[in-house]
Amino acid sequence: MIIACDSNKKYVRADEANKRNNYFCPGCHEKVILKNGEVKQKHFSHCAGAACVTFTENESMQHLSGKLQLASKLQYYGDVQIEAVLPEIQQRPDILLIHNHKRIAIEYQCSPISQKKLDMRNKGYFAENIHVIWILGQTYFNRTMTQGTIMKSMADNALVFYLPDKQYFVHRQHFRKPDFSRVLFVDKIDTTLFNAKVPKQRTRLNIPKQIYKLQSLILQQRVDPKLVDYLYKKNRLLMDVPVWVHGYMVEILLGLRCLIGIGA
Repeated sequence: MIIACDSNKKYVRADEANKRNNYFCPGCHEKVILKNGEVKQKHFSHCAGAACVTFTENESMQHLSGKLQLASKLQYYGDVQIEAVLPEIQQRPDILLIHNHKRIAIEYQCSPISQKKLDMRNKGYFAENIHVIWILGQTYFNRTMTQGTIMKSMADNALVFYLPDKQYFVHRQHFRKPDFSRVLFVDKIDTTLFNAKVPKQRTRLNIPKQIYKLQSLILQQRVDPKLVDYLYKKNRLLMDVPVWVHGYMVEILLGLRCLIGIGA
């Protein structure tokens, strides 16, 4: 364990800790021992016989390290609790932040999660008036995300990653997909979670090429028939959209897919 709490309930990194002070586990709140071996790096360890539920589960090192680092960074915004139990909804967010008398659940997601489970967790937080922020880990950052995963994880038209090895956030915004190429976006590295402004980049869009490619996809039946059928029942045709729509085609198509329940 690389982070523990001191007697003032502040998070302290092992490499900054002093053996003369007392430290406690952020999860079970039991006393932990600061160790500095010749082989292993400086770290905290539970006393013999301790049964800490928070840190003995089948949890990846990426998730554990990221969660503890996030707790350390977020303590400057208010009171922070790791794995706080919410008995009223039987949920336990990775981090619960109390900021300006408001509760914010921070979920650090490193492994795949189904839409059903994500919706269920969000519904629980919403029922208790708890705002939730989903932060994605290194695994998501390293791979090419599908449109469905982007939409599932997006909040306020943005994705947030936290990379524990680098100890910084990556704010990903301004998604666009001109000419039906791969999804484009803008990334900004920041040491803070909140108030990160990502400058928008303009895309030069070839409208005739965009229209031609859309027509080709429809003729090749590569556009989901459920989407075409949905628009037809609304007396609309995909080819008849105004020119300005082509600049936002990825957002509109993804929005329609979610509206009529088409999977990615």
